[in-house]
Amino acid sequence: MLNLRIAFINIPPTVKVITLIIIILSGLGTIQRIKQWQDNGGENEGKEPTLPSNILPDMALVPGYALRKFWTFLTAGFLETNLSGFVGSILIILVNGKYLERAWGSRDFLKFIGIVIIGANICAFLTYLCEYTITGDTFYLYDVQVNGMIGLIGGFLVGLKQLIPEHLVRLTFCRVKHIPSLFLLLSFVCFVLFESQSQFLLVLYGSFISWIHLRFYKYQDGLRGDRSETFSFASFFPEFIQPAIKLISTMVFNILVMLKCCKPIQKRRFAMDLESLPTSLAPAMPGSARAEAERRRALALKALDARLHNKPNYYPTSPPPFTTSPSSYTTISPPNSSTNFNNNTDKNSSDNKSTNNILFDAKDHLKQDS
Repeated sequence: MLNLRIAFINIPPTVKVITLIIIILSGLGTIQRIKQWQDNGGENEGKEPTLPSNILPDMALVPGYALRKFWTFLTAGFLETNLSGFVGSILIILVNGKYLERAWGSRDFLKFIGIVIIGANICAFLTYLCEYTITGDTFYLYDVQVNGMIGLIGGFLVGLKQLIPEHLVRLTFCRVKHIPSLFLLLSFVCFVLFESQSQFLLVLYGSFISWIHLRFYKYQDGLRGDRSETFSFASFFPEFIQPAIKLISTMVFNILVMLKCCKPIQKRRFAMDLESLPTSLAPAMPGSARAEAERRRALALKALDARLHNKPNYYPTSPPPFTTSPSSYTTISPPNSSTNFNNNTDKNSSDNKSTNNILFDAKDHLKQDS
């Protein structure tokens, strides 16, 4: 109980504000749906209320009213119309949002939320508008609504993939780098089985827009974007299909460069594409994700080396010079100790050469070993 209390006390300010907005908008949405059901009491007499199916054009994004009620492009992202979505959104914003805000800072975290929510809702609005243009069915304008935090949740998972890709999640028994793809696949399955198109569109566009923002535009430790191989677009797909995805993504990137939507990558001596920018062009800085990855890699190599040293038949891959076995290592005293210096050189030399500037004669040492 004490740990739970400490966890809620340590919540960053932006996460608290976002959580409060979700609670207020979802509560107002519930009150409005109840009022709509009561106003239509004659039509719903003898029937159970279907609150989640009611249209809320004042808070949710309804394509037919979106241009007149433009604020819904933002408010729809914080409105939950069912209990499970509401509880899940609160828990995820408290856990994942807490980590991301501390990693990015409150300003960048709030900017990320606005870009993902507004961008995903605009893309979903354009998708329904295209469906109406093709089919001519007004269902896609007035009988559907887009709302929920699920698009932002997809963006949070992409952000965690960038920061801690190798972290193992105990509940799912998989690494963080695989969760965004699995989440998108699960939303597609729900779309096929339950016809939840709006939720699938939010996950799809939210994940893609968050990746674009983090990959090309977000500043981190003075660097713009993250061109590392582990955060490439192809890394979201299985390994056997990554070469084809990498080729397509590079072609798309070159088109965007021609349209001046993205800045070109400076070429060096060798050819490079979107997915193979060397990390040496962007040096790691303290506190950055790249520096953290390098630190973890160094610790892993050190632990591996220590484990190999404990084996009885272990020999170093790079033995010290002028030695043929571990037992023949030569101990050299510090140069400021003249007494020890003369004693060691008398034992290791076979002649009376001067030891003022030379520790020992390499040739004589090799002859003695032979």
